[in-house]
Amino acid sequence: LFAPSILGFFTVFIPCGVTQAMAVVALSSSSALQGALTMGMFVLGTFPLFFLIGIGTARLSEVWRRDFLRGAAFLLIFMATSSVNGILQVTDSPYSVQRLGPQLVRLLPPYDKSPINLGEDPNVKIDKGIQKVTISVENGGYTPKYFRVKSGIPVELTLETDGQVYSCATAFTFKAFDIYDVLKPVDSKVHKFNPEKKGKYTYSCSMGMYSGVMEVI
Repeated sequence: LFAPSILGFFTVFIPCGVTQAMAVVALSSSSALQGALTMGMFVLGTFPLFFLIGIGTARLSEVWRRDFLRGAAFLLIFMATSSVNGILQVTDSPYSVQRLGPQLVRLLPPYDKSPINLGEDPNVKIDKGIQKVTISVENGGYTPKYFRVKSGIPVELTLETDGQVYSCATAFTFKAFDIYDVLKPVDSKVHKFNPEKKGKYTYSCSMGMYSGVMEVI
């Protein structure tokens, strides 16, 4: 119950999707009491920092107040931009920062454009003609964040949480292959699909905050 209160305390620095993630955790507990306690502790965690910010801004001088509001405006713009990019990530848009970044780097003069040797990916194991990959779902995202598979060969993707994972990373989305799943803090889910088209495909949490790439070669 302490994890929700800690997240609540720092929620002022994090997009409000964390609240939605906590609601998912509460629902996935399958217990009215546990869910109520989780959300209750989360709300209690938000109280101290918001209270101090409210008191502090009320007592600021006019000059400091103007600077504070200006800084808050820039912060809101940054958070809004980050949220829009998160949506682009979830929808696997080619215009997200994560997709455009590598393309822009390739335009820089020092970039080495020689062919890259794409050997066997250590994250992918082939067993009886099936490419098996395990993604570890953690509070800070996914491991691995990148792996390669071969086109035309079935893939068995295993999602695992092996601890107290409460972040939105548990709401896993892989739009290109119609994979949507919500994992419990300790859970394991298996998905099977056959990648036919070569290219890079993004998987992410439901908010787009955490992501990774599967490349089909």
